[in-house]
Amino acid sequence: MKWPISPGRLDCEWHSGQSRPLNLLGISTVTPDRTPTPNGSHSQSPQSRFALAEEEFYDLVNRSPIEPRILVEQCFGDVPFALSLLEEFVTILADRRDKLVQAAHEANFTQLAMLAHALKGAAGYAAASRLSQLCAHLEDVVASHDLAQTWQHLHNVSSEITRCVQEFPNISRKMSSATT
Repeated sequence: MKWPISPGRLDCEWHSGQSRPLNLLGISTVTPDRTPTPNGSHSQSPQSRFALAEEEFYDLVNRSPIEPRILVEQCFGDVPFALSLLEEFVTILADRRDKLVQAAHEANFTQLAMLAHALKGAAGYAAASRLSQLCAHLEDVVASHDLAQTWQHLHNVSSEITRCVQEFPNISRKMSSATT
């Protein structure tokens, strides 16, 4: 039985009465307490939803914005290639942020959706899971044409872009030292 994709995880599968998250991009692997209901679906208690949200929040805040181990795995262990991909990713971030802000100023929701989608994909390839998630949320909000919510989510994306750029030298240094 497949559950729909939810924030904080890509998907879950049902195995022998227990859920198991598929952790393909290093997104939080916390499994909520789910209780079978008479119609065969699964519910989650409000307490476990809160605990899950709180745990995922602290996990995301304390985690590096770019996950080098996952990036290298996605590059089939080729650290120099992973470093070049990461460098390319970081160099486009300021330009992408500027384009998103310009589209928001113009209330160009079509352009915002395309830019958020493209950045979501680039962030996924660069193992910037949180940025990818935030771009997905921005995409959803943009679809509603709510400019106030769009600005709020754009601020979150912008803050995460700043984190990625600031952490890049540390991550790059760690990855480079791992190859020597």
